[in-house]
Amino acid sequence: MTVITWVAPDNGGSQILTYTVYVQKSDGTYVTELTNCDGANTVIRDALTCSIPSVLLHEEPYGLPWGTDVHAKVMATNVKGDSLVSEAGNGGVMIAVPEPPLALTEVLSLRTQTTLGIVWSPGLDDGSLPVIDYRVTVT
Repeated sequence: MTVITWVAPDNGGSQILTYTVYVQKSDGTYVTELTNCDGANTVIRDALTCSIPSVLLHEEPYGLPWGTDVHAKVMATNVKGDSLVSEAGNGGVMIAVPEPPLALTEVLSLRTQTTLGIVWSPGLDDGSLPVIDYRVTVT
Protein backbone atom coordinates (compact mmCIF):
# COMPACT_ATOMS: atom_id res chain seq x y z
CA MET A 1 0.00 0.00 0.00
CA THR A 2 1.31 3.44 -0.92
CA VAL A 3 0.27 6.19 1.49
CA ILE A 4 0.28 9.82 0.37
CA THR A 5 0.48 12.27 3.26
CA TRP A 6 0.23 16.08 3.39
CA VAL A 7 -0.43 18.83 5.89
CA ALA A 8 -3.52 20.98 5.44
CA PRO A 9 -2.63 24.46 4.15
CA ASP A 10 -4.02 27.73 5.48
CA ASN A 11 -7.66 27.75 4.38
CA GLY A 12 -7.86 31.52 3.79
CA GLY A 13 -10.81 31.83 6.16
CA SER A 14 -13.02 29.23 4.44
CA GLN A 15 -13.16 25.53 5.26
CA ILE A 16 -11.36 23.29 2.78
CA LEU A 17 -13.99 21.20 1.04
CA THR A 18 -11.84 18.74 -0.84
CA TYR A 19 -8.33 17.85 -1.94
CA THR A 20 -7.27 16.73 -5.39
CA VAL A 21 -4.30 14.35 -5.50
CA TYR A 22 -2.12 14.03 -8.58
CA VAL A 23 0.25 11.07 -8.96
CA GLN A 24 3.21 11.02 -11.32
CA LYS A 25 3.08 8.58 -14.23
CA SER A 26 6.04 6.73 -15.72
CA ASP A 27 6.40 9.42 -18.43
CA GLY A 28 6.86 12.16 -15.79
CA THR A 29 3.43 13.76 -16.21
CA TYR A 30 0.80 13.75 -13.45
CA VAL A 31 -2.70 12.29 -13.47
CA THR A 32 -5.56 12.89 -11.03
CA GLU A 33 -6.06 9.98 -8.64
CA LEU A 34 -9.84 9.71 -8.29
CA THR A 35 -10.40 6.12 -7.18
CA ASN A 36 -8.49 5.94 -3.88
CA CYS A 37 -7.89 9.64 -3.15
CA ASP A 38 -11.41 10.90 -3.76
CA GLY A 39 -11.58 13.41 -0.93
CA ALA A 40 -12.45 10.89 1.79
CA ASN A 41 -9.10 11.53 3.44
CA THR A 42 -8.12 10.37 6.88
CA VAL A 43 -6.08 12.27 9.46
CA ILE A 44 -3.04 10.66 11.09
CA ARG A 45 -0.99 12.77 13.51
CA ASP A 46 -2.29 16.09 12.13
CA ALA A 47 -1.54 15.07 8.52
CA LEU A 48 -4.05 14.13 5.82
CA THR A 49 -3.57 10.84 4.00
CA CYS A 50 -4.94 8.67 1.25
CA SER A 51 -3.83 5.15 0.36
CA ILE A 52 -3.38 3.57 -3.06
CA PRO A 53 -2.73 -0.17 -3.49
CA SER A 54 0.80 -0.37 -4.89
CA VAL A 55 -0.30 -2.86 -7.53
CA LEU A 56 -2.52 -0.12 -9.06
CA LEU A 57 0.47 2.21 -9.43
CA HIS A 58 2.18 -0.50 -11.44
CA GLU A 59 -0.77 -0.57 -13.88
CA GLU A 60 -2.14 2.06 -16.27
CA PRO A 61 -2.56 4.98 -16.20
CA TYR A 62 0.54 5.20 -13.96
CA GLY A 63 2.72 2.38 -15.30
CA LEU A 64 5.35 2.80 -12.59
CA PRO A 65 7.95 0.02 -12.55
CA TRP A 66 8.67 -1.69 -9.23
CA GLY A 67 11.54 -0.07 -7.37
CA THR A 68 10.84 3.45 -8.66
CA ASP A 69 9.88 6.53 -6.66
CA VAL A 70 6.22 7.52 -6.33
CA HIS A 71 5.63 11.29 -6.37
CA ALA A 72 2.40 13.17 -5.73
CA LYS A 73 1.08 16.73 -5.71
CA VAL A 74 -2.01 18.03 -3.91
CA MET A 75 -4.46 20.88 -4.52
CA ALA A 76 -6.95 22.19 -1.92
CA THR A 77 -10.40 23.56 -2.78
CA ASN A 78 -12.74 25.73 -0.70
CA VAL A 79 -15.77 27.86 -1.61
CA LYS A 80 -13.43 30.56 -2.94
CA GLY A 81 -11.77 28.20 -5.44
CA ASP A 82 -8.70 26.04 -5.97
CA SER A 83 -5.28 26.57 -4.44
CA LEU A 84 -2.15 26.32 -6.49
CA VAL A 85 -0.95 22.73 -6.93
CA SER A 86 1.74 21.85 -4.39
CA GLU A 87 5.28 20.98 -5.28
CA ALA A 88 5.88 17.25 -5.66
CA GLY A 89 6.60 15.44 -2.42
CA ASN A 90 9.82 13.60 -1.61
CA GLY A 91 8.44 10.37 -3.00
CA GLY A 92 8.83 6.87 -1.74
CA VAL A 93 10.09 3.70 -3.36
CA MET A 94 7.42 1.31 -4.55
CA ILE A 95 8.42 -2.20 -3.53
CA ALA A 96 6.84 -5.52 -4.37
CA VAL A 97 5.89 -7.03 -1.03
CA PRO A 98 2.73 -9.16 -0.80
CA GLU A 99 0.03 -8.47 1.75
CA PRO A 100 -0.54 -11.19 4.35
CA PRO A 101 -2.82 -14.16 3.63
CA LEU A 102 -6.48 -13.95 4.61
CA ALA A 103 -8.94 -16.27 6.33
CA LEU A 104 -6.56 -18.76 7.91
CA THR A 105 -8.74 -21.74 8.86
CA GLU A 106 -8.05 -25.15 10.35
CA VAL A 107 -9.52 -28.04 8.35
CA LEU A 108 -10.38 -30.78 10.83
CA SER A 109 -10.73 -33.44 8.15
CA LEU A 110 -7.03 -32.97 7.30
CA ARG A 111 -5.88 -33.26 10.91
CA THR A 112 -4.03 -36.34 12.13
CA GLN A 113 -1.86 -37.02 15.18
CA THR A 114 1.14 -35.56 13.36
CA THR A 115 -0.47 -33.18 10.84
CA LEU A 116 -2.36 -29.95 11.19
CA GLY A 117 -4.46 -29.09 8.13
CA ILE A 118 -4.88 -25.37 7.41
CA VAL A 119 -6.04 -23.38 4.42
CA TRP A 120 -5.96 -19.67 3.59
CA SER A 121 -6.64 -17.23 0.78
CA PRO A 122 -3.89 -15.12 -0.78
CA GLY A 123 -3.66 -11.50 0.35
CA LEU A 124 -5.39 -8.81 -1.71
CA ASP A 125 -2.13 -7.47 -3.18
CA ASP A 126 0.63 -9.86 -4.26
CA GLY A 127 3.00 -7.02 -5.17
CA SER A 128 2.57 -7.91 -8.87
CA LEU A 129 4.91 -10.84 -8.46
CA PRO A 130 3.90 -14.47 -7.84
CA VAL A 131 4.05 -15.50 -4.19
CA ILE A 132 6.61 -18.31 -4.13
CA ASP A 133 6.42 -19.40 -0.52
CA TYR A 134 4.36 -19.15 2.66
CA ARG A 135 5.89 -19.48 6.11
CA VAL A 136 3.57 -21.01 8.70
CA THR A 137 4.41 -20.59 12.36
CA VAL A 138 2.56 -22.54 15.01
CA THR A 139 2.51 -21.01 18.46
